[in-house]
Amino acid sequence: MQQVDCEFVLAPMSDHFVEIILDAVQKVDTTGLSARTGCMSTVYSGGLGRVAEALHQCFAAARRPGVHMTMQAVFTGEKSPMEETVPTLAENAENCLCDLKVYRPEGAGLDFPDDVDLEVRPTAYGAQIEGRTDHVFATLVQTVSTAARQGEFVVSAAFSVNSPTPKE
Repeated sequence: MQQVDCEFVLAPMSDHFVEIILDAVQKVDTTGLSARTGCMSTVYSGGLGRVAEALHQCFAAARRPGVHMTMQAVFTGEKSPMEETVPTLAENAENCLCDLKVYRPEGAGLDFPDDVDLEVRPTAYGAQIEGRTDHVFATLVQTVSTAARQGEFVVSAAFSVNSPTPKE
């Protein structure tokens, strides 16, 4: 099992942002994880599959119809030769946009699962991907897993839903 830390920040653009954030964080099943929530962010530590499931749950719980929301998540870890199986994430057919970047001295790239349909636009260090939320998260897990097999890594994922701004 690949051990990772994931620090994330939810940013719903709503007058009820405190309620939305606290409600979402409290709804997540953190069984098997170390979870710490502070005044600036939340950190989940544990196996990659479990961390990804918890992050996906939190994102889904914070999402509100018509409310622009972003989430910035940073995964860190050390080399792990084991491949992580992409967990079965709750089906979520709603689209999201994700700016996914991999930072490694050797320049590891993104790793896209074969069975997902995503729109991909290359960016510095990674790609902006758009598609079903569960497919985007599956891509995130596979990318983190690949980076972990290659050495120490940092993977950054910036998610956005319901943005009033046109895509770049």
